[in-house]
Amino acid sequence: MKTIRVISIVLVLLIVTLYYVPFTFNPPGDTRMIIDHNTSTYMAPPCFEESEATNYLEETTLKDVKVTNYNSRSTCTEDILAPEKMTLIEFLTGSKWNW
Repeated sequence: MKTIRVISIVLVLLIVTLYYVPFTFNPPGDTRMIIDHNTSTYMAPPCFEESEATNYLEETTLKDVKVTNYNSRSTCTEDILAPEKMTLIEFLTGSKWNW
């Protein structure tokens, strides 16, 4: 009887944590990015139209962008890549960085 009570409490705490407790998540390292080698900048794909990019482009990941030390092309990219507060279930079911 005591073990059922403990298991029930653990399950309730797990459900509350999954659905109600917000955590801060950063974009994963495999998030798609676009590098403009002519201007030594990077941009997120949703910000591409407003970025006025040149022709020397390469598609890469956020992890690789951080290695290059390129700067962000616009505030749109910075805003999209900002850490996001969400619950664990929101993060696991789909994040805003899947483009």
